[in-house]
Amino acid sequence: MKTQHIVAAVAITLLHLPSLAAADGSPDHTSHPPKPVTDANITGHVRNATTQEHLPYISITVKGTTLGTTTDATGHYMLKNLPAGDLVLEASMLGYKTEEKKVTTQADKLLEVNFNLEEDAVALDEVVVSATRNETSKKEAPIIVNVSSAKLFEGTSSATLAEGMNFQPGLRVENNCGNCGTTQLRINGLEGQYSQILIDSRPVFSSLAGVYGLEQLPVSMIERVEVIRGGGSALYGSSAIGGVMNIITKEPLRNFASLANTTSVLPGGKTDINTSLNASLVSDDRKAGVYLFGMLKNRDWYDRNGDGFSDIPEINAQTLGFRGYYRTGDRSRLSAEYHHIHEFRRGGNLFDRPPHEADIAEQLDHEIDGGGLRNAIPREATATVVVPDAVSDVFRTLAAGLESVLKEEFRGVDDAVTVRITDARRPDSLIDPQSQRQLIRAVRGCPDGVIRMNPSMPGLVQTSSNLARVTAGSGEILVHCLLRSSLDSEKADLGDRIAGVFELAGAEVALEGGYDGWNPNPDSPILHTMIASYESLFGRRPVVTAIHAGLECGIIGTNYPALDMISFGPTILHPHSPDEKVNVASVGRFWQYLLATLRNVPFRS
Repeated sequence: MKTQHIVAAVAITLLHLPSLAAADGSPDHTSHPPKPVTDANITGHVRNATTQEHLPYISITVKGTTLGTTTDATGHYMLKNLPAGDLVLEASMLGYKTEEKKVTTQADKLLEVNFNLEEDAVALDEVVVSATRNETSKKEAPIIVNVSSAKLFEGTSSATLAEGMNFQPGLRVENNCGNCGTTQLRINGLEGQYSQILIDSRPVFSSLAGVYGLEQLPVSMIERVEVIRGGGSALYGSSAIGGVMNIITKEPLRNFASLANTTSVLPGGKTDINTSLNASLVSDDRKAGVYLFGMLKNRDWYDRNGDGFSDIPEINAQTLGFRGYYRTGDRSRLSAEYHHIHEFRRGGNLFDRPPHEADIAEQLDHEIDGGGLRNAIPREATATVVVPDAVSDVFRTLAAGLESVLKEEFRGVDDAVTVRITDARRPDSLIDPQSQRQLIRAVRGCPDGVIRMNPSMPGLVQTSSNLARVTAGSGEILVHCLLRSSLDSEKADLGDRIAGVFELAGAEVALEGGYDGWNPNPDSPILHTMIASYESLFGRRPVVTAIHAGLECGIIGTNYPALDMISFGPTILHPHSPDEKVNVASVGRFWQYLLATLRNVPFRS
């Protein structure tokens, strides 16, 4: 038995946001004295002094003043209407040495001032993130984390993770099989099945990841690799006796694209071809971005000693994926990631025949899909339950009875609800009885569903909670709840109630990713305008309602209370689920409606 650590994360505290409703307010009439127009302007660009690559988002300031700007996505900038006279321009960014230049501006004159920034090579004290989530000096950390950056892979010309890990101290990648040619990751000398492989801190593979899969992970997708060696790594699960390797994938930081190919030619014309593609797209305001990666690996089988059996197996593999984000506020964002791995591998002899006709054949053909999405509506749940053989029939009978109860409770709501029992392999570890009891009681006691209806609009939910996910692995249990409310005070109170339940069970609770509420406004000027536009276009009056959902309008309305807002769009069914779909015909009507709305937008005097 292994003691589990329960962590309850109230992960995305969403809000209630109405559809076809607006937030009204008064415009700000505060006036300021006009800025003097000198037409003393400065333009230029900023480059990396070593690579001569233009650097985006570099801070350009006039020293001793509040005047400044940043370079755009192309690395260029412009300062307008500067005071005439002697000024000092300063270009700075984290990771680069600050550079200053003295200039003399004149009215109605344009100057060009360019900067070449050098990378800052000042060594910083190394820190790691321990289980307490606090920055700790490496000398004081109970668990030492060794980090391999992307520069290591570039310097060693590594195409895959298996090639690059040979250069990490305490790690050894060796050939595990002469026929299938699998590689094995040894940490502190222990075999591959004792090494835990994580992608973005989640256990994607089983313990056999140390044997299968390392060759299918391109270094182009990797930001860094964190390695924990020794007994302290057992905190991450039973597969981490030797150590843990956490693969952190790249995040989109700037716009770029690259295509690389590595071709190795073996005697006899046999080839090993690795092609990788990487692209990063980031919006100008840096609120959204996506990083794309992919790799194709094609390797011919190779017989070195001429005995008819492969010394290097045939491999055909593809890896692709993405990692994206959308910032909903200064301290919150939605993120999604996905990766797909497919591998065909064959070793032995008689490659022109099926595997069963060969003298020796080791072949595998598998696919791995993984990723995460923070804003999803749960549709199914699975659990591995260990019961003695003597009572297995009783357990199946109880499960069948539970299915009947659920069908009756959800009749007319979800008639397709089912409970299925399938045989499974006994897991390597179990949740200890005490943690089981604490988890079950906390989940049962957690507020879930509709908490309060809107008192002024019949049928409208005002505050709700959705216990969305319960996952276990790597020595911890994670519980995610989604909260929605049109009133921030009720949402905060609900978060405190949920936190109290899980803290009584000994869990750590974090409230994060909150949206501000957005109350319906039936007197919205744009609402009346859009009703009239709809009747004119389609010959009928639209259905105006408020819904219980999560939108960015609450954030916008909080920061710009004078805006009049409305939410509308095409017809969508089953949102935030694998069955999500949009009615194609409604997209055209929505576009017509949008254009008509823009033509008739009411203006405040």
